Amino acid sequence: MRTRTGGGLNMVDHIRILSARRAYEFQLDDLRLTLLSVAEVRQRIEASFTFQASEIGTPMETFGPVPKTLPPGLVFNWGAVPFPEGAITPIRFLHFEQRRVVIDVAGPSSAIDLIFEHLRQILADLRAPDGTPAIGEPVSKMDTSEIVAHLDFPQAALLPPAVRAVFERMLGASEGNGANVPMPMLRVHGAASGKEYAGTPTRTHQVFSFDLRAGNLPEARIYFSSAPLDTDAHLAYLRELESALSHSSPLAHP
Repeated sequence: MRTRTGGGLNMVDHIRILSARRAYEFQLDDLRLTLLSVAEVRQRIEASFTFQASEIGTPMETFGPVPKTLPPGLVFNWGAVPFPEGAITPIRFLHFEQRRVVIDVAGPSSAIDLIFEHLRQILADLRAPDGTPAIGEPVSKMDTSEIVAHLDFPQAALLPPAVRAVFERMLGASEGNGANVPMPMLRVHGAASGKEYAGTPTRTHQVFSFDLRAGNLPEARIYFSSAPLDTDAHLAYLRELESALSHSSPLAHP
């Protein structure tokens, strides 16, 4: 992530936080989906975040399978939250599943915390007939985010020199403009040692994915990164990746 000093501050050349998504997970029966589906409650949520559309329906799969329930779930689309101060963060969707609340924003993960806390506040007085709250305490969280950034190394640096040379021969790489050069991408996920490998996860929230950002020249070094991290941790990871590759690759500084 190339930086420069100006006015006493470090400024990053090119950072775009495309999206952040978080799932708050609950114990069974701690998310009262039937109560939340009542029209008055849906209208309260819709008005609080200026959602343009909402419905009772099965949410799309984001952090794992969505159980078939009655009601099937709640879907709110295209809202906003006044964050940071003096600005606005679009909310792409807010989903209620049987045991998850999933929030997706076109902004930093910190906005999601604000949205979730406001959601709990506006529903704080809502109780089921047995006296339990509409939304209990979450027991865990899962994150994923997408970031575009300028990083100070060429994509070919993702391959060790000897491996890169093999693919250059396979591709008939040549010098100059329009050269057919290797364009590797990364897909990394965790697997337990000592256990049978189950293969690459099909759910993207479990995978680190890294590639050139489509629509840019390779030499511009603009990258797209998806990671199972909140945006602060994601940016820190990209800084580490840049540091590792810009110092280890002979192509990093042509």
